[in-house]
Amino acid sequence: MFADNHYYGHDRALQRYAGLDRPLPIPGRLLHGWTPEAGFAPAQLASRFPFLVWNRSNLDGCRERGARSVEAIGSPFLYHLQGKTLPPPTAAKRLLYVPFHSAEQARVQGATPLRERLDFLRAQGFTSITICAYWHDFAQPEVRAAIEAEGCPVVSNGHRDTTPDFLDRIVTNLTDHDLVATDRLSTLSIYALAAGRPAFVFGKTPGISPGPDPDGSRWATLQRDRFPELLWENFDGTCHTDTALRELGAEFLLSPEELRRRFDWDMASLPRLAARCAAIKATKFATGRYHELRHRLDGAPIPAWL
Repeated sequence: MFADNHYYGHDRALQRYAGLDRPLPIPGRLLHGWTPEAGFAPAQLASRFPFLVWNRSNLDGCRERGARSVEAIGSPFLYHLQGKTLPPPTAAKRLLYVPFHSAEQARVQGATPLRERLDFLRAQGFTSITICAYWHDFAQPEVRAAIEAEGCPVVSNGHRDTTPDFLDRIVTNLTDHDLVATDRLSTLSIYALAAGRPAFVFGKTPGISPGPDPDGSRWATLQRDRFPELLWENFDGTCHTDTALRELGAEFLLSPEELRRRFDWDMASLPRLAARCAAIKATKFATGRYHELRHRLDGAPIPAWL
């Protein structure tokens, strides 16, 4: 029903955790990445279908923006980690550096040149540095060659849409290293902490455009005010697992039985699940038609019947 429910293999992680022997739909729109804010725009939250978020900040933010139906269930990554024993970091200080990256519809603004960032990290004693590249960058041989020319191996977690084992790849890339660095606090920073890897944010915070923070100043302030323990100037090698558990919504995690019951993921409840999904699809269609009509009106007053 929602394409972003499939991103990063999140739906599969929940289905495996719940013990399903076949895929069933998630009756709601699942937040697909970490954010310390609402996670959905006000226009999205105006829709009547259910929203599923990760943490307390997401939950409060959505409610403040007028969400009619929102529930926190924790991050799919935490469900994915359940029952797994991850190897501890070694003393080798193998660093995984995850640069903030452009995306299909937005570009990074004001990033420090890669060589300067690597020079900084090496000056701090990190001599073994691997770069985790965005799938689009990784797919370009000339980009990988430029990174490797700086003396760094390159890895990737894969494409979010076509990599059902995305979370497995993240765990492998994290546990193949001892620490994680980013130049802007991100989902992977929080995942690293949950996987027992100390993580820090360093350097100038890049911005992203189009968007409300093209120079990165808003995000830099948020990092400084809400996550000072993760900034390089305060880094002492501690793995702040408590921060990860809070941000990934550990307090909201459901047992396999609770998850199946909440989503109507059992044989007896399949008719109810089908009815929930049908209602969501109808709402999505009506919402889509509404926005289509608004677009066609091209700025004209919206009729009251809409």
